[in-house]
Amino acid sequence: FPSHDTNRELREGGPTLTKVKYKYLPKRPGEEDDLYRLRLQKFTYTPVMATAVRDFVAKLLAAPVHLSGIDQSDPFWSKFLNDMDGKKADQAEVLTKIFHSLLYYGRVYVGVDQAPQPQARSLLESPTPSPKVFVYEPFEVIHWSDEVWYLTRTFEYRNEPMTAPAAWSRWVYWGPDETAVYEAPVYLDRTGNIAGGFLGNRKVSKKVGIVPKVSSFQTSSGPMLVKMELPSHLWIGGQVYLKQIEHLVVENSWLDAGSVAGSIQRVFTPAPPTANNDPRYVLTQPDYEDLKVGNPYLLIGNDYKFVESTGAAIASLTSQLETIEGQIKDLVAMGFASGTRGTIAQSGLSKQIDQALLEDNLKVYGAKGVQLYQDVLELVTRLANRPEEPLVTGLDQYSTDTLAEMLEATEGLMIAADFVPDTAFRYWFAKMARLMVGSQKPEVLQGIESEMDDIFSEEDRLEL
Repeated sequence: FPSHDTNRELREGGPTLTKVKYKYLPKRPGEEDDLYRLRLQKFTYTPVMATAVRDFVAKLLAAPVHLSGIDQSDPFWSKFLNDMDGKKADQAEVLTKIFHSLLYYGRVYVGVDQAPQPQARSLLESPTPSPKVFVYEPFEVIHWSDEVWYLTRTFEYRNEPMTAPAAWSRWVYWGPDETAVYEAPVYLDRTGNIAGGFLGNRKVSKKVGIVPKVSSFQTSSGPMLVKMELPSHLWIGGQVYLKQIEHLVVENSWLDAGSVAGSIQRVFTPAPPTANNDPRYVLTQPDYEDLKVGNPYLLIGNDYKFVESTGAAIASLTSQLETIEGQIKDLVAMGFASGTRGTIAQSGLSKQIDQALLEDNLKVYGAKGVQLYQDVLELVTRLANRPEEPLVTGLDQYSTDTLAEMLEATEGLMIAADFVPDTAFRYWFAKMARLMVGSQKPEVLQGIESEMDDIFSEEDRLEL
């Protein structure tokens, strides 16, 4: 979709957006070339959408992810979960990439390839495949037939000894019975697309050539790649990017107005021509475009003064920017309070409604993430010929209660203690304990859970 390119530019910002700034700040009707170039030189950008999406993803991953059906202390799973992509990215980092792609582009592709195998120590030893997870955004999947085969293309810069960094392109064919990897050095044009390749050390402008295969392995039961696509009403990027462009345009107008506010302009009011019926008298108007001013020169007119630019539009543009920023945050569902009203200014009921809506939104996206992660782990077990049947749950505990609120509610809860099941009590106080200690290492949380079991044994429950 064309919006994918726009979302990519808005997401990356900085140098990427600067290259195409003319697309977002077109020339105004009648604007002179020099003034337009000066306005483009003052280009600025605040990534409101990127910040809102980043914070929303952080809230999504604040809930725990539970893996059952596998032993995480097993060397295979321990290594995989702590280095899922061969570059030391753990589970949280991979899920962050997945959610970012889903929210920005409405879809994501995740493939499972195998890392290069180490040399076997003996003829009797067969090395175990080491799976790697690759997260692809839509523009990196260049050809496909859904659920049959896919072709992905990515770029990276590599440093070879005694040579300058060079761009390499990596194509992966994810077929129904084979995964094949092809790589070649390329050079890119200004837009980041392939302009050509190399023949030896010489650049070749042709885009068609033989690309060597660097690795492949046989598969079964379909491609080792899964796709997740959001319905349009959940695709945040498709709903928000126009507001981000609006913010960009208004912000640059705000900067343009601010850069000339306070500047001094010279204003000369010429004398009106005097009526004269003498045909021998010719009144020549001066060239007002090239007036000479200063002490050595004499100007004859009605007035000559210096005027300071007030920048009256700045206040209006500032208010407009704040409104647009609030709308973007509301659309991304960022924060416990609505983006257009401060947390303190909101009523208690308004905050409760916002919290309930936020929890519901987080659970919807969390369920999508769990579903995709389940498919990925099934591909991992298939590739590694593992006997386990992993089950992914979680990403559904998004309570926004505070410790103070839970302590207050506990007083009322104790009145009905005789009618509350032991298990409910145990989880209520376990939740309070987690709020007390915040984010901790797994062994700390496991210790708390064990102590909670001891506290809420049958004898202790009767004493309570």
